[in-house]
Amino acid sequence: MITDTSIFTIPEHVEKAIVDDDLVLLNFETGDFYGVGSVGTDVFSLLEEENKLGPILEQLKTEYDVPEETLREDLIALFNALQENNLLEITDG
Repeated sequence: MITDTSIFTIPEHVEKAIVDDDLVLLNFETGDFYGVGSVGTDVFSLLEEENKLGPILEQLKTEYDVPEETLREDLIALFNALQENNLLEITDG
């Protein structure tokens, strides 16, 4: 279960590229691509600076006019999808 103190790590086998203003992630272990929209691009950029949900959530709250609970649920769904595709490692903090 993801909490505010969960630690996120981008694995070394993941590369990124911007294609038509969207972020595309490549898993070099599987050869699979995973595309995220503009919000996902912002989130992944934050993952390179912050490694916990709490600070990422706080930063995005200042940028998007979305209720905190909705933003939290959407972030957790994105992080779970990235983890399922071996594009993000999540450990308990």
